[in-house]
Amino acid sequence: MTVALIVVIAVALVAVSVLGWLAQRSSASLRRERARSLRQANRLRDAEDRAAKAAEDLERCQQRAEIAEDKCSKAEELVAKVEGELYAARELTQSAPGNAPGGVLSLQGAAPSPTGPNVLLQLERVRLDREWLEVAGPGVDLPVPWDESLASGVAIELAVIREVIGTPSEMSITARGPRRDPVALRVACELLRALARSGDEMRIVLSDDALTVVQYQDHIPDVTRLQEVAEDYGMALFAGLDGDQVSTRLVFDQSHRLI
Repeated sequence: MTVALIVVIAVALVAVSVLGWLAQRSSASLRRERARSLRQANRLRDAEDRAAKAAEDLERCQQRAEIAEDKCSKAEELVAKVEGELYAARELTQSAPGNAPGGVLSLQGAAPSPTGPNVLLQLERVRLDREWLEVAGPGVDLPVPWDESLASGVAIELAVIREVIGTPSEMSITARGPRRDPVALRVACELLRALARSGDEMRIVLSDDALTVVQYQDHIPDVTRLQEVAEDYGMALFAGLDGDQVSTRLVFDQSHRLI
């Protein structure tokens, strides 16, 4: 009887041990499953967050694309308008009494077309819009409001230069009033592009009479071709070295000021 009891107790102990081991294994397996479920839930939540962000990015891209398409459409309309004005100006010039025999136009005493400066300023606006759109991306407004003045055009050009070339700059305006001269703006922008290639910071002062650019460098930049263009239009362009500073100055001819 005692032996049988011992055997029963031993069997019971073995059974309890086995059941305990099984319970421990089941508990460990359950913890692993819970951990795996938690990881999967976290991955699912991350995937949902990424999907939501992707949907937001897609919506923003669509909005920017719509804005860019609208700007492109407006630019095309502006170009069409400019082309129409150019055609009308050409027709007016060809029909003017100052035409010389043989179809050669005599410019002496001929009145300039009133649409000429406006057309060129609109073309400058188209160019600045295009260049800023290329560097800033669709849907980004111009860094400075365009008012057809030399100051706004130069400011936009400097912003493009900072994005494309990386040359830092700062501009101060001492002019008493806006100057609207498309040729002066074009020469000024090309001058700034040429000077920016050195990488040296540009400090610009825009006055009624001139655009002055000061840089810290030990050599005079080559602006020979721009000098020729400026002289053809009645302006003056020169650069001088003063120690470790170079001052480049574009002087406007007041007789060519177009308001």
